[in-house]
Amino acid sequence: MARWKFTVPVAAAMVLGGLAWSGMAQTPEDRPRFDPQEMQKRMLERMKTTLGASDEEWKALSPRVEKVMSVSRESSRGGGGFFGGPGGPGGRGGRGGREGRGQRPEGDSAPSTPVAKAAGDLRTALDEKSASAEDISKKLSAYREVRAKAKEELSKAQKELRELLTQRQEATLVLSGMIE
Repeated sequence: MARWKFTVPVAAAMVLGGLAWSGMAQTPEDRPRFDPQEMQKRMLERMKTTLGASDEEWKALSPRVEKVMSVSRESSRGGGGFFGGPGGPGGRGGRGGREGRGQRPEGDSAPSTPVAKAAGDLRTALDEKSASAEDISKKLSAYREVRAKAKEELSKAQKELRELLTQRQEATLVLSGMIE
C-alpha cells in the first residue's frame, strides 16, 4: 500500500509534465494568434451583461466605456513595474536583454503613447551608466508630467462615464476598478 502512495503521484506528475512539454513544443505558428479587437469586443459584451444595460443604454454607454478603457490603458503603459516588469530586471520571465524594460525587440514599432515614450526615455537614461543626474532628473520630470496629464484625462473620461450610470452600474464599475 505504501508503494502506491508514492507511485501514483509520481506517475501523475510525469503525465502532466509530458502534457505541458507537448504544449510547449508547439511552434509559434501553431499557437492561436492574439486578436486585440476580438478580446476588446468580448470584454465589452461582458461589461454590458455585468452592468445589466439594455441595448438602448449600451448605445450611449459603450463609447464612454471604451474611452475609459483606452485612456486607462494608455496612461498605464510604460510604467514597467518594479525593476522593469515581469521577471525582474531582464523582464519577460527573466529572459534577459532589454525586453521588458521599455526597449522593444528589433522590428517592433515605437512606443505608442506619450507615457510609454517618456518611460522608455527614462529607462534608456537609467541603462546608461554615464547618464548624468541632471539628465535623469529631466527625464523623470518629463515622465511625471505625462503621467499626470494622462491621469487627468482618465479622471475626465471616468467622470463623463459616471454621468450616464445608474447607482448600481457605478458601484459595479468602482468595484471592478474601472472608475474611482
